[in-house]
Amino acid sequence: MRTILVSLTSLISASFFVNMSNAAITTMIGIYVAEIGGEQSDVALIAACYSVGFLAGCLLGPRHIHRIGYPRSFTAAAAVLTIAIVALDISGTPLVWAGLRMMMGFAVAVTTAVTDAWINDKTPNDQRGRVIAIYAMVLGIASVMSQMAFFFLDAGSNGFVLLFAIAMNCAVVLVALTSAAPPEVSAPSASLFTGLGGVSKAAAVGAFSSGFARAGYISIVPFYLRTHGLEENLIALSLAMLYLGRLVFQWPVGLISDRFDRRTVLAVLSLIVATITLLEILPGKIGSTYLYEGQILAGEAGTVMQVGAFLLVLLLGGALFPLYSVASSLAFDRAEGRSMVGISTSLLIAYSIGSIAGPFAVMVTDSLFGDSALAICIMVACILTAVVGLYRRTTKEGPRQHIPTAATAVPETSLEMAHIAGERAEERLEDAPRAA
Repeated sequence: MRTILVSLTSLISASFFVNMSNAAITTMIGIYVAEIGGEQSDVALIAACYSVGFLAGCLLGPRHIHRIGYPRSFTAAAAVLTIAIVALDISGTPLVWAGLRMMMGFAVAVTTAVTDAWINDKTPNDQRGRVIAIYAMVLGIASVMSQMAFFFLDAGSNGFVLLFAIAMNCAVVLVALTSAAPPEVSAPSASLFTGLGGVSKAAAVGAFSSGFARAGYISIVPFYLRTHGLEENLIALSLAMLYLGRLVFQWPVGLISDRFDRRTVLAVLSLIVATITLLEILPGKIGSTYLYEGQILAGEAGTVMQVGAFLLVLLLGGALFPLYSVASSLAFDRAEGRSMVGISTSLLIAYSIGSIAGPFAVMVTDSLFGDSALAICIMVACILTAVVGLYRRTTKEGPRQHIPTAATAVPETSLEMAHIAGERAEERLEDAPRAA
């Protein structure tokens, strides 16, 4: 496996820089919009536009890749990302930023589709699970490290934006220098997905809610915390703890879901997210003073409460990020001869639609609930997911076999990854009768 990893080092490192830069820019936008006096609805619009761009990239990106090839597609997309990052610094208008983030969403989908497919193509079947696990860990570390920049640079400084524009160009250099030959270009599938009707209902709802909640937290929470007086370094630490929760809990949750009914696991994870979200908007009474989440994270309630709040954020990340993987594995368990490629892609689209709907729901309810709009929307989505999961568990018999969750650790990163995972699952089903 060492030889494979050495040959893929450049590609994995390129993904590291892209993921790190995008995560940092997402946090930066929330902080900056708060500092210029923007509204929560502005951040929600920007987040929704990014998700629209990402969905478009998932749908249109593969044809673009098959038309001009993998290296050129990555280079073009990374160049678009660099241009958009620099342009963010030129214009501070939320509407313009929404358009630029839509461009970034499309480009990120293309870059991750290129690297995901390239890595899968060059990895032998008997080593793919371990290589993808390492790849997933690298992406998780990139998300955590992205927040460290806020400890050294101000989000509104020119140096901050230029730092991540340089990082995007480092990704281009790494792909240009990679020793791994690109996959052969073949004609893309005529059909992008078979429709959500062929997917487990609980899995489809879980994928939707995962995108709904994740887009809201990552994009809007920095704005919320900044408007409540939290310093940039503490905001960055909060996001880093959220991402760290993914690294710490992804594998244990996968093991649990391989041993118990995934619908129950999906419901429990959803209820954990809903409960922590509720705690975030409830004031804590310290003496005769009521303090909210931002003040507690800032340490105004004492060190013990502050540490407890950060540990809750860690737990939130550990429950929130594995939602998609559990939903994806449930869908594969329910395949029953259907097209694995279609199911994988349908789940990705459900996730993307959720990531668009989440911010838009915040925009619609902002005038009713104010700062609590995000938390209330996520609570409703997660409670509905739990209800659907538990209802389906009581009304429909569980699947005959589980497809291990570890195989779907990072399927939401691109459409191409979903196709590869689906093809592998189809091969396993085809080989089963022969083995018998």
